[in-house]
Amino acid sequence: MAISIVGSPDKFSPVFNNMYYFLDSTNKTEEGFKYVVDIYESGTSNLLDSIKLWPRPVDGYGVNKINTLLKSQISEDIEAITLPRSSNNVWLAYDIEFGEEYINYWEYADVEFTFAPSPFESFASLTALMSSTSQIYTAGDTILVEQNSGFTNSSYSGVHTVLSANATTIIIDVPFGTGTTGTEGGRVSYSNKRKSLFINLTNVSGYTAFNGAISHQDFPSYTNSIYNFILNPDAKFLTNAPDGYNVKPTNSIRLDFFSQFLSGLTNTSFEVVTEFGSYQITGATYDGIVGVYGCGPLDFTENENLYIADNGTFPIIKNYCFTVTAMTESVGRVLLEGIGESPWYNDFTDEFIIVYGEQGEVFSSFIQDTPDPNTILLSTPFASISSTMGTAVQRTNSYTVQFFSGNTAASSAMTFNVDWRPNFQLGEDNGIELLFMDRLGSYLPTNWTLQNSRTMNVARDSYKKILGDLNVSAGKWTYNSTDRGTTNINTRVITQLELLSDWVTPQDANYIKELYSSPFVYIKENGQYWPVNVQTNAYQIPTQYNKKLIQLAITITYANNDVINNVQ
Repeated sequence: MAISIVGSPDKFSPVFNNMYYFLDSTNKTEEGFKYVVDIYESGTSNLLDSIKLWPRPVDGYGVNKINTLLKSQISEDIEAITLPRSSNNVWLAYDIEFGEEYINYWEYADVEFTFAPSPFESFASLTALMSSTSQIYTAGDTILVEQNSGFTNSSYSGVHTVLSANATTIIIDVPFGTGTTGTEGGRVSYSNKRKSLFINLTNVSGYTAFNGAISHQDFPSYTNSIYNFILNPDAKFLTNAPDGYNVKPTNSIRLDFFSQFLSGLTNTSFEVVTEFGSYQITGATYDGIVGVYGCGPLDFTENENLYIADNGTFPIIKNYCFTVTAMTESVGRVLLEGIGESPWYNDFTDEFIIVYGEQGEVFSSFIQDTPDPNTILLSTPFASISSTMGTAVQRTNSYTVQFFSGNTAASSAMTFNVDWRPNFQLGEDNGIELLFMDRLGSYLPTNWTLQNSRTMNVARDSYKKILGDLNVSAGKWTYNSTDRGTTNINTRVITQLELLSDWVTPQDANYIKELYSSPFVYIKENGQYWPVNVQTNAYQIPTQYNKKLIQLAITITYANNDVINNVQ
């Protein structure tokens, strides 16, 4: 007997796409045949499900759609967005054992005389069924013996009890027939025709389903090598966000990736590069399959302790400006003088700034020293400039994230543009941020900075009661003016928001379509994320890429309503 796997999903597969195993067996034509599939949580004896499959008529294959089970074991995971960690709820590693069952017939070749052992002496002598092939029955089993045509002794046919057995012989409760001559063969099965079960004839392990849904157009070409850091040095993060996606300085991002493959690399680090320095997180460990990095602008400025191998200074997302009232010479270099303390006073190690001169020249330079609070000594030769005043600026307009193994890139790079519109200062409230889980499990923000409206709808139940009661002293039915006949209960305040975005690029707009169908969307209020549901049912996908910017609108409601005088 043999089972072979003729088709299987990728070892790292999106659980909301179809995941099929196709099986074949050399015994698929046996009576009552079924494939048996036992699915386990990987590396454990935790049985998730046991499934039996009839072979399909056309080719006898067993077809097992496994993602129906697996997606019930996977949920979202929004916790600790800003930390590098394992994202435990959005994936499931599984093992599968494949077996089969069918009505098993043991073909015996002949019968033989054997002495009846104790306590069966009353039989005098017994019949032994013999074969050169192995049999599965044990003492006490009730079996059906069917003799081949041409037999000389019919007493062996029928239902009998197995008294004793070894690998190739069964002794049954029938005295050996003295009239038996020649070869007496036949077949044996359980008397109730129950099936024999053969488990774990073949198996698979190390397979993983993750919280993803590849588009219908992209799924035929899907392969896990797209996200495998070992197989592919250009492996991607688990998101469909375009390179150069726009984020605000107050945004957080939860960027997922297939962390299991990092275990096969050495000296790994996560690197962030801006025009003002590069920064590395090293030594981060992941106990799961899918890992997550918080890599939004707000994450970088709030989690400085994570960066232990940087060659720039904090914060990473910079927005500094210093008005220069004079550019003078000092030791052959440019000395900037201004009013008030410069942002880099006594904190300029490796700092790189951009200077906009009054004559229109733009140059970049490293800070060599800050002699006093309102002066900055640059590395730029004084002879190379013509301006006498201007502006010194540090503003992070973009940053790139990437994995490295030593000095070798271990993943593709992903760039985010920092959107400072309007005159954005870090920490200011600037519209509404929605954080949503995209179709590959990452959480990315969208910003709705223009006019928005908030509508409160009230829903309520009510009941009526008879006014008044018997007034004993008055001897009649009466009621008070304050008695309430119709009473409202279960009053619910439903808040709806209609949001309008700033102008976004067509590439961003095409990605944000995933927000409209996302099952997990959150609004950021008071520094926390609150669940909301998208009510907009139609989204126009931009197709005219000659349009430089596009505006979007969306309607959402809070997932949790305010409830007043609830009696349910």
